[in-house]
Amino acid sequence: MTQSQIAIAENLAGRGVCLLPQGRNKKPTIRDWPNQATDDLLKISVWSLKFPGGNFAALTGKKSGILVLDVDVKNPDIDGAASFKRLIDDHGEIDT
Repeated sequence: MTQSQIAIAENLAGRGVCLLPQGRNKKPTIRDWPNQATDDLLKISVWSLKFPGGNFAALTGKKSGILVLDVDVKNPDIDGAASFKRLIDDHGEIDT
């Protein structure tokens, strides 16, 4: 991992985002990663040394408070942008 990757990971963890190490193949390098993801800086530092060629991934969901919404526009039968607009119309703006 580069110093820049580690600095970004530390910044995210400092804001309560739980991280997990991932390999070059973008797959988690630890078992039980949903439960092992952490914002503990010491653990993250250990992972950066143990998996030097990888990166970190942010755990989404309640534990980190991150919601991911993938609005696809690849399917010609479904208008992702229109679907997203309907979600906003029905439920209000998303706090980002």
